[in-house]
Amino acid sequence: MGNEFLRKVKSDKKPLGTLSAMESTTALECLGYTGIDYVMLDTEHGPLSEESASKYMLACKASGLSTLVRVKEISRSPVLKVLDSGADGIIVPGIENIEQVMQLVGFAKFPPVGNRGFCPTRDGGWGFSENSLSLDSYMDYCNRETILIPQCETKGCLESIEDIVSIEGVDGILVGPYDLSIDMGKPGQFEDTDVKGAIERILRACKASGKISMIFSGDALSAKKYLDAGFDSVVVGIDTSIYIRAYREIVSQIIADTGII
Repeated sequence: MGNEFLRKVKSDKKPLGTLSAMESTTALECLGYTGIDYVMLDTEHGPLSEESASKYMLACKASGLSTLVRVKEISRSPVLKVLDSGADGIIVPGIENIEQVMQLVGFAKFPPVGNRGFCPTRDGGWGFSENSLSLDSYMDYCNRETILIPQCETKGCLESIEDIVSIEGVDGILVGPYDLSIDMGKPGQFEDTDVKGAIERILRACKASGKISMIFSGDALSAKKYLDAGFDSVVVGIDTSIYIRAYREIVSQIIADTGII
């Protein structure tokens, strides 16, 4: 079927995503009715593991949502398990240098780009999908359709961003503006000249190398700003925060209209 997220990016449709931390198949099913294009499942923060993420990928697929998984660390096993389970792509936090990215390419891409390990798994229909009729076609399909997105959220990654995005096997960058601003000594100061300049530098580097540019945004207003600036995609909010805000608004309206406390 192919990577729907990737197809939309290549068609200049700017897919919208959200970060899921609720560990709920029902919540993911409901997202399928919202217009959201993809979900970022997070194994870095919170209790979600590579194994439990596997069932949530199935829920996303049933809801027509693409799935990107943020792995918890730069190591072979988390990357391999998530890809074998059928993720459309992986996002990797904590990048500090080029060497780490080269290592990730080795984990995530098959030869000749990397050296990902092979086993008939869900991502290839257990060896029976149309794209798995030969090993060569399967590896080529995965290298093309399964995306690797390092997350730029440190000064180290920022300082090497032009070289990082030029690496074969790197499909794009996700900007983590909160951690990046913290590492720059300006936590949450997104209008600061240096922080804005850093984000603009990452975007320019992605454009120059023809790679996907993504960024996390806490709300619709900043999401629109980033899309207008030229980002290919925005991850808007975390489902837990959206859930709390929605109910707070309902409660506030009831209190305002009735005067009850």
